[in-house]
Amino acid sequence: MPKPKSVALLSGGLDSCVEPAYLGPLFEGEGGIDLRESHGQVCRLVDINLSQKNWPLLNGVKESYGGRLVHNANCWQWRCNRTADVINFLTLIHPYTVMQFREIELALRLCYLILFCDGRNAQIQTFRLAIEKKFWAAKKLRKEGFMEPLQ
Repeated sequence: MPKPKSVALLSGGLDSCVEPAYLGPLFEGEGGIDLRESHGQVCRLVDINLSQKNWPLLNGVKESYGGRLVHNANCWQWRCNRTADVINFLTLIHPYTVMQFREIELALRLCYLILFCDGRNAQIQTFRLAIEKKFWAAKKLRKEGFMEPLQ
């Protein structure tokens, strides 16, 4: 599929649009975090995505933070599930979020467990499952219009 022609984004240009202070609120409105199994293993991947009709913006995100672009019926989607790239992106936008703050915090904990801990350790598995349970609870509360208090 041919790449669309570039359009002017904002007066700040593309560089300002891939800054964490811009992407944090954008991610809250147009992005999401999911937990996925990796090839049927117990260990999960943290998968993040951001949807937009603005291809140059998402291409800038891809160039700055890794991941890939996918074209759906009427928009582009940036997807990333490489653990190191997910940690980098979520760590940078975390201070600029409100509604997904708790989900991002828990997703980062899971990423660190995936990256640095042996997934076969029973204690680690119990801890990971507890974090996953909290993640899904926080996501459900946000979708219902409530926010989990920060602890």
